[in-house]
Amino acid sequence: MRRFTGSSDKDLIRRKHGRKRPVTSLTYSGSMTNAAPVTMGAIVLGRLWVDVESYRAEFAGRALTLSRSQLELLAILAANRNRVVSRDELSEALRLARGRSVDVLLSGLRREIGRDFVRNIRNRGWIVEPGTLEER
Repeated sequence: MRRFTGSSDKDLIRRKHGRKRPVTSLTYSGSMTNAAPVTMGAIVLGRLWVDVESYRAEFAGRALTLSRSQLELLAILAANRNRVVSRDELSEALRLARGRSVDVLLSGLRREIGRDFVRNIRNRGWIVEPGTLEER
């Protein structure tokens, strides 16, 4: 069995799956033709707050523990809250090898936020339901 020398479990996972990507700025205007670009700064949607610049997100004052990909996905969905965003657009913007990885990231986001804030439109993609992020 081959062992990886080095640092952490995270590095092991990255090496195993060949995903070594540097942290870059979040501008998706080039890869998502119809999507609004995610600009630097905070995005507020109801009680959800996403700060793309510092890679932090909060819901109802509670800090969310998200991976980089989940935070980027959340920022893209929040910036494009008024339109359906397809799986292909999301996987291209997030540079994912498989389109179904978007489903896994969304599942984790729903679990972390504690609400089903994204609605699936069959054969088209996902759209944010802003009413679900308001006060209950």
